[in-house]
Amino acid sequence: MGEVPAERPRPWWRWPLLGCVIALGVAAGILIASVSCLAILGYFAEEAIEELREGERIAPSVALGQPVTIDGLQVVVDRYEISDGAEEAPAPGAQFLWVHIAVQNVGDVPIDEAVLVKMEYKGTEMGESFVYDPARPPFPASLRLFPDVGAEGWVAFEVPVAVELAEVSVVFKEVFHIPARAASWRLVEPDNANER
Repeated sequence: MGEVPAERPRPWWRWPLLGCVIALGVAAGILIASVSCLAILGYFAEEAIEELREGERIAPSVALGQPVTIDGLQVVVDRYEISDGAEEAPAPGAQFLWVHIAVQNVGDVPIDEAVLVKMEYKGTEMGESFVYDPARPPFPASLRLFPDVGAEGWVAFEVPVAVELAEVSVVFKEVFHIPARAASWRLVEPDNANER
């Protein structure tokens, strides 16, 4: 009878090496899947950002005093005033432009909205100046209105002393809607640009 040859001992490092190869394969698969997911998410995020940009375009400005309805909220910028100060003075070379805004819930459901009012002057956006004048109660930054209920108030902006009113528009925007819903008013018509 022939002798069965003795089994050759296998190297001890074989199993750890196999484990490392498997771990590297899994890690490479996860990396490839992650990069693919990021690429897909990036594509959709870019499309969503573009949609937001498209949606945030504001309709052409309407005339002072003309109401605009945004999803059941009727908004009107109906008058403005210019002053050299209230309880605090404007910056040197500036004055305050006060804009009166009135809103009313003309829908049939309550409205609970944060709103933003800003000014555009010669293509530059300007935020409101947080000044207080007891003769001009402030417009609320957050609205909670039930049907047929309204609110009103004033928003102040610092503008140059030689402001060209025909270049001013006031923008009212609901903050948390995507795409944004907004309306814009011209303070004076170009042919009445010398009015103050």
